[in-house]
Amino acid sequence: MPPPSSQYWTNKRDARLTACVAQGMSRSQAAAAINAEFGTSYTRSAVSGRMDRLGLTTRPMSPGSPKRRRSPFWRPPAAKPDQATVSQPAIDPVPFLLLQDHHCRAIVEDHGADGLAMFCGATKLKGSSYCYEHHLRFTNRSSPQATQQRMKVSRWGTPVVSGEAPR
Repeated sequence: MPPPSSQYWTNKRDARLTACVAQGMSRSQAAAAINAEFGTSYTRSAVSGRMDRLGLTTRPMSPGSPKRRRSPFWRPPAAKPDQATVSQPAIDPVPFLLLQDHHCRAIVEDHGADGLAMFCGATKLKGSSYCYEHHLRFTNRSSPQATQQRMKVSRWGTPVVSGEAPR
């Protein structure tokens, strides 16, 4: 059911909202002023949404007001490595046509002699498409699947997916 016609934003109400913002009123004060003048029942959230759609902003912070402080534990996000800057594998890259089931699927070169992509070719982890190094680079470690399958190194130094015995 559409809202009653008294709830639609008209040009007069938009002009009054613009005037309220120019006077430095808060969003709830602007809602109260518009409701008193036009007999509407706009909420602070309705006024806030309309201000956003009209591109209106509330008064800027005064020079003497305190600035927002960051948590002492805040750190800028770490830069994610580009797929284009993947380190070269320890072994020779494998062309697409010679790729086998046990080879890592990380693309390390755009094209080989045959014009097709070249892949890492290292032995991939069980349950993954990548070798240990590329698995760590390309998988989202915060996903639910990643929390279930944490990467571990066995006592023999070989990478394994948790819950699976090393070979």
